[in-house]
Amino acid sequence: MVRLAVVALLTALSPLGLLCLALPQTQRWGQIWLSAFVSSVMIQFIQITALSLGGLLVSYSTSIQISTNPVAGLDTIIQQIVALLLSGAVFYLVPRLPSMIQSYALRPILQAQQQADSVQSQVTTQVESMAIRAIAAL
Repeated sequence: MVRLAVVALLTALSPLGLLCLALPQTQRWGQIWLSAFVSSVMIQFIQITALSLGGLLVSYSTSIQISTNPVAGLDTIIQQIVALLLSGAVFYLVPRLPSMIQSYALRPILQAQQQADSVQSQVTTQVESMAIRAIAAL
């Protein structure tokens, strides 16, 4: 219930959040909104998809019938083991998806912001020095 209220609030604030991303003075607020929106909406979709995949792998591994042929029986046992390992890996990764996505998928946005901040400070320094020279020349 609380998650639904957070999603509704972030969706209602999305025009303001996108506007904050566009303006250089409010980019920090836009990043906060973007991080919260991605973590509450998109990550849930990815987790549901990963859980569905894990469930399909488990159902696939339990539905395979072992035949009477020894070679075919070995193949199906290997298939079952592989399917169970894959589904176990999926179930291991699903709770870790939010932190993985926030740290890896949003990293370029944060790096771009840091670079923009450094460029802005360099430009500000250059403009100040040029203004001082122009005033001194007058």
